[in-house]
Amino acid sequence: MQGLFRKSRRGRRMGIKLSQQQLEFLIIVDMQDDWHPAYFLEKVTEYYTNINEKPFNRPEFENMMRELKALTTERVANLQKALCAFGNI
Repeated sequence: MQGLFRKSRRGRRMGIKLSQQQLEFLIIVDMQDDWHPAYFLEKVTEYYTNINEKPFNRPEFENMMRELKALTTERVANLQKALCAFGNI
């Protein structure tokens, strides 16, 4: 999926790295509503903050958010499409 990749400083394509728990977490957040890509990252943070049982620790969350925030709005939209597809499997 092209939208999930960004180019490194050397021009190579780099994918975002997500653990299975992070992927499942993002699928759950995305499936709650049809979030606008610009609002999606806010919802991810809000959902993580408000759940009692965290699926992964805070440093892992912060690393995931750092990678997600580096994506353009278009790439976040592409990520959401992929999450929707994975959620429907």
